[in-house]
Amino acid sequence: MAISKARKDELVAQYTQLIKDSDGRIFIAEYKGMNVKSMEKLREDIAKADGAFHITKNTLLKIALEQADQPILEDLLQGQIATGFALNEGPTLAKAMVDFADDEDNLVIKGGIFSGRVLTVDEVEALAKMPSL
Repeated sequence: MAISKARKDELVAQYTQLIKDSDGRIFIAEYKGMNVKSMEKLREDIAKADGAFHITKNTLLKIALEQADQPILEDLLQGQIATGFALNEGPTLAKAMVDFADDEDNLVIKGGIFSGRVLTVDEVEALAKMPSL
C-alpha cells in the first residue's frame, strides 16, 4: 500500500531528527523473515543501549541523510532495511546490534555512519568490541 506525501514528509522529518539526535551515528541492518517476537527483543536491547531502532524506507532515509548533511549509503540502502540510531554511545548500540545479529540469522549488519564517515561491516563489528565509556 502506498503512503501519502504527507506521511512521507513526516517520516523524512522523523529520520532527519533521529540522525541529528544521534550525531550521525547510525547503523544499517537488513532484516528478512524476522518474527515480531525477535523484533521486539531487538528493540528492547537497543533501548537498553540508549538507541532507537526503526524500519526505514530506503528512499526516505536517503533524503533524510542528505538533509542532515551525512554521507549517502547507496550500496547499503538495498532490501529490507532497519536503522539503529545511537542516542548516546555509538559503540554500545553497535554492540547491541552485532550481538543480536550473532544470535539471529535474519538480521544482517550492513554498515553504518560514525562521525560523518561510512563504516563497513567489519568496522561496525570492531566498534562493537570497544569498551563503553
